[in-house]
Amino acid sequence: MTFVKFLTGSDELTNDHVEGAMILPLADLLPGEFGLGLMAEVDFAHNDVEDDYGVDFVYSATLGHEIVGNLSGYVEYVSVTSQGTDGTYQAIGSAGLTYRRTDDWIVDFGGTASPSDSTDDFTVFVGTSFHL
Repeated sequence: MTFVKFLTGSDELTNDHVEGAMILPLADLLPGEFGLGLMAEVDFAHNDVEDDYGVDFVYSATLGHEIVGNLSGYVEYVSVTSQGTDGTYQAIGSAGLTYRRTDDWIVDFGGTASPSDSTDDFTVFVGTSFHL
């Protein structure tokens, strides 16, 4: 998957630079009906401090399993390494629950934790995704 961000926002919604990324996802079913998700992403982002472009490398690994009925749980590790944007390394762990309301609608709830100085220590989130 790829994406490109163009200069279409207003003053508060843009940094006035074209940015983009390439994402390589992989999902597979493991023994015991565990789901495995792996992702590698390369972001080409603008560094506002140095007025130059840099590259962010994002890697994640997710392990999920059905708990009961439409309720599932997961754990995830995310690694972000910046080269030329802000030069930091971020390690983020997360866990959560997903509930499949219909074949096209999922609700999720979870939290993240990180020992990295440049990342929030702990966050809680709730979200939804659906297919039209």
